[in-house]
Amino acid sequence: MASTAHTVATHWAVLIGVNFHGNQVKGLKGAVADVQAMEQYLRAHGIQQIEVLTSDASLDSESKLPKETSSQWPTFENVTASLERIIRKTMGYNTCKESSLRDC
Repeated sequence: MASTAHTVATHWAVLIGVNFHGNQVKGLKGAVADVQAMEQYLRAHGIQQIEVLTSDASLDSESKLPKETSSQWPTFENVTASLERIIRKTMGYNTCKESSLRDC
């Protein structure tokens, strides 16, 4: 008889790709594509707990900001929040009240 227990994730990933860093002339070209490819690879191999933070150049060459929303940028705050979410999950916290870590 098959087990009815829930499968608990044992692998997590935080993927960060920075093509745009404020100067599009010197920006990278493949970092975000590499992150997207790695995310697809990990998902295809059963890893579902993936945090993705990217900074890609806008189609507007005059833009001084990445095309993603600020919550998706790989800033210190966003990377820290991603790591805290993973820590909270691995420690078994189900609500933010149980943890001293930031809200999800």
